[in-house]
Amino acid sequence: MIDKLQDKYRVFKRFFKNVYLWYPILISDEQWDNGYVYEALNHKLKIMEDFFRSDKTNTMHILKYADEIKEARTILERLLEDDYMCEDAHNYYANIDLSEMFSDEPMPEDTKKDVMRWFKEEEESRDKDKKDLFELLYKKLDGWWD
Repeated sequence: MIDKLQDKYRVFKRFFKNVYLWYPILISDEQWDNGYVYEALNHKLKIMEDFFRSDKTNTMHILKYADEIKEARTILERLLEDDYMCEDAHNYYANIDLSEMFSDEPMPEDTKKDVMRWFKEEEESRDKDKKDLFELLYKKLDGWWD
């Protein structure tokens, strides 16, 4: 009887701790953008990394696991920031006149080629980060609990 009460108390305590830990995600979560999936995953990995770096566990290789989780979070943070634009593109857009941007005049051919190249490089960089993130999780996730 006492064991059942202790188990219920632990479950109850963990539930409220998790509500507290996940409140920032729960309050801002939406269903219409992949960024919210990245936010939730990043939050979960941050909680895990903090736990692995704490004195609450004695798993072997725990700091190695924490470092691997940090690597995944670094990629996630780039995906969340979503700024894959190259420096040339930043400079171009920072110096463009609004009237030029909304002009009916066609964009010069060399500028159009640059813009298309920048968009392609941006997409390739973002795709590489997604691939790297999910390959890292595929290879490492199950091993973080040995």
